[in-house]
Amino acid sequence: MAKPVVVVTGASQGIGAAIAKVFAKEIKGVRLALVARNAKNLGKTAAACAKLGATVESFLCDVSDESAVAKMSAAVLKRFKRVDVLINNAGKFEPTDFLTMKVADLDRLLNANLRSLFLVSQTFAKGMVKQGSGHIFNMSSIA
Repeated sequence: MAKPVVVVTGASQGIGAAIAKVFAKEIKGVRLALVARNAKNLGKTAAACAKLGATVESFLCDVSDESAVAKMSAAVLKRFKRVDVLINNAGKFEPTDFLTMKVADLDRLLNANLRSLFLVSQTFAKGMVKQGSGHIFNMSSIA
């Protein structure tokens, strides 16, 4: 059986990088599609995962941008042919005072934390339904 393909968004730092490294360590030969906007940090995560034995490909993408997600998902599927696990971890926190918060600030937060989850989940869920299997995990924060 082929090793699973795992997509991790927000994989360039923090929890996303840690999740990617755990998959690389715990599932020998796992195939990782690491997604983030920060190329330098994403490269570091990819290198660490490859060192642990994973097959790794990095995909630069703003997951709140519909066309960018379409291009990224097409590239992931071209490279790996399927997705077995999706970890929606990308997100943003901007400490803001509610009374002075602008609508544009709210839009940025909703796009990063909610719209991105919808866009990425929808594009990969279609393939999961077609293949009859798959798992989607959504990370969130009390922040």
